[in-house]
Amino acid sequence: MTFAEFAKSVRDNIFPDGPAENLITWYRTFTERALIDLQIKVPSLRKRHVDHVPHDATRFSCWASVIDRPDGKITRVSVLSGGDCCKEIPLHYVLPHHFRRMKTDLSRYIGNPTVESTYEMKLPVCGGGNDWKENNGGYGTESPFTPDNVITTPTTTDVTFSTLEGCLKVAGSAQDRKSDTLKGFFTVDEGMIEMLPRLRSTETAVVRWQGSKKSWGDSDIVDFSSNVQAAVEDYVNAQSLSRLDRMVNDAAVAQASYNNAVATILFEFREKEIIHEDEHSMSEIYD
Repeated sequence: MTFAEFAKSVRDNIFPDGPAENLITWYRTFTERALIDLQIKVPSLRKRHVDHVPHDATRFSCWASVIDRPDGKITRVSVLSGGDCCKEIPLHYVLPHHFRRMKTDLSRYIGNPTVESTYEMKLPVCGGGNDWKENNGGYGTESPFTPDNVITTPTTTDVTFSTLEGCLKVAGSAQDRKSDTLKGFFTVDEGMIEMLPRLRSTETAVVRWQGSKKSWGDSDIVDFSSNVQAAVEDYVNAQSLSRLDRMVNDAAVAQASYNNAVATILFEFREKEIIHEDEHSMSEIYD
């Protein structure tokens, strides 16, 4: 489910008759704080985050889409077309200096009216160690684009961009490519994730990562057990009773329930780790 759906489910379970509309922002904040606190106490909850970044939340730089990188280990970046989970295209990681070269080579064609309307962007194929496979001698005499993975670029002669900051521009639907992403590349450089080809207005960047997550967008995917949701509900209830209703005794009871729920979650994840360790041991025996 999405974070917005999760937060609503938490509120509905705490307030069966419906929460106070003027306090929903507070309840959302308490839900985020509960998840932050649980990540501190249960390290396993830091291992699987999925951020969805829609096109209108991205920036544009030299024909690449740019988003802020999360504060953690990135495990996968992909592009989701039109919200269809069966059309999620994984992007391949390349080193930053290779990615900059890709943008430089692409800029030779974009803006040239003699080739721009007919040229199709041919993404390079990665070889071992993230080095490009050369074409007839490679760089210097030939473009590193290969005939594989052809992706059409848009006509951009009349397109104008408004500057957001430095060389970053506002992404808009006027810069849409003619076709969906079939294959692409990303790099992580100077606190940003850059993606080629750039996103279409119907596409969403999906970033999977591990680390301590401190904020959630409404469309971010969350996948928590019933025990985790119960703990979040106890935390939100305790905070609501303490900070909004000033019912100290009831808040203390809810806080004690939250502490017990945390202990249950720790036991749950430890049991899962034991099962996974056993499965690994069995695979070694039968290999």
